[in-house]
Amino acid sequence: MNCDKCGAELREGLKFCPGCGAKTTGAAASAKPGDEGVKRPASKIQDNWKLFILIVGGAIAFYFLSAGYMAFSSHRGLKLAEQRLRTGQYESCEEQAAKITRRRPKNLKAWLLLSECRSAQDDSDGALEAVDKAVKWHKKSAPLHSMRGEILYFKNDYPESEKSLLKALEIDENDRRANQHMGLIRLHDKKHKEAVSYLEKALKGAGRKDSIRINHALGESYFAMGDFEKAEKSFLAALAHDLNRSDISVRLIETYLALNKFKEAKKEVDRISVFTDETKYLASLRSRVYALAERVETIEYVMKRKDCDQNFMIVYTEMQGFINRLNSRAGSFMGKQIPELTEMAENSKKVYDCYQSLAPKSEYYYLVHTKCLSTASLLGETAASLDGYVRSGDKNPDIQGIADQLRSFEKRSQELFDVWAKEQREMKIDELIEQGRKIESGEIKAADLILDLGLPAEPETKEPEKIDPE
Repeated sequence: MNCDKCGAELREGLKFCPGCGAKTTGAAASAKPGDEGVKRPASKIQDNWKLFILIVGGAIAFYFLSAGYMAFSSHRGLKLAEQRLRTGQYESCEEQAAKITRRRPKNLKAWLLLSECRSAQDDSDGALEAVDKAVKWHKKSAPLHSMRGEILYFKNDYPESEKSLLKALEIDENDRRANQHMGLIRLHDKKHKEAVSYLEKALKGAGRKDSIRINHALGESYFAMGDFEKAEKSFLAALAHDLNRSDISVRLIETYLALNKFKEAKKEVDRISVFTDETKYLASLRSRVYALAERVETIEYVMKRKDCDQNFMIVYTEMQGFINRLNSRAGSFMGKQIPELTEMAENSKKVYDCYQSLAPKSEYYYLVHTKCLSTASLLGETAASLDGYVRSGDKNPDIQGIADQLRSFEKRSQELFDVWAKEQREMKIDELIEQGRKIESGEIKAADLILDLGLPAEPETKEPEKIDPE
């Protein structure tokens, strides 16, 4: 070994050069060719370590880059599978999701997507297989257990479906899918209070299709419980997402009948008749709704017109009383402005407007109504003529003219009274009015009116079909 500074030859073990006194702990000079037993230079050892570190660092970087790329690729694949599922490209969705599960078997979302894509193709066995494989990796996954429960529900295996759904709810009591299908199972079991409890939880965050199913099921449960107002709200909420669901519309119509909302029932029948194929049940329902609506419209017309009739009689009686007073002591009135006559003329106009605001539906009531209108018009004209006659005083009063008009009015009034009497006998007006009051108070229901009208006593409702997706 030689000294790095002066080149003097050094013996083994020396710490300082005997020639120049320099330390000998530095890197040794290059060994001469042929020297035996000489160690490798330290610089080469350092270069080898650098190469080793570079290789290891590169491997680590490659690992993380590869993992990052795989994560990015999986994320991209999941997004693509979701898009395919939303747009109905179920085979492509299944292909994408299956590819991810092969690369990353612990990816929960990929398994769920694979199961949904297969379910959408009516491959319930394949969907169930995907879920069962995923459970090996995710035993405590509420979404997996609820998905399994949903698949079994549509296979009509309610006991096994319930087991999976309850297991999901043990893990997460707010799992939306589990609450939804537990509610549907309870509806099937006719345990309506429990069904409502589950379904109300499932409604929050539900998409369009599930919102329709949940609100439909809620409507069925509320209807069965006799809470028709809530049933109406639920059916309307379902139809808000799809107005073409005639099955839900039929249930809404039946709910309207239970609530004595006959006009609304008729309006809904007319709406769905435009696009719904005729069925025996729908035809029967339509005939009942039309008959009930017509009866209620008739009752409403009669009740409102009777109010007009009563007001007519008030003005008529006042006029008769004034005429009697005028005949007995004309001097007390002639040549004066009589506020009573002015008020009488104004009230006559109100009576006419009252009749004019009504629209009878049947031909019989139309004829009576026309008589009421013409007599009310003559009532106003007579009141105005009396007012003019009295104000004129002794200045050439047209006694003959007013006398003729009074006789004409009296004759017309008597004809009207005869028509009312005939109407009372033939149409049983008092009974209609009493029926109307009972409808308003809720004492009379649709079923009572159906029997009264002589319609077939068919059941008010039909058994609801299983609530499945669109």
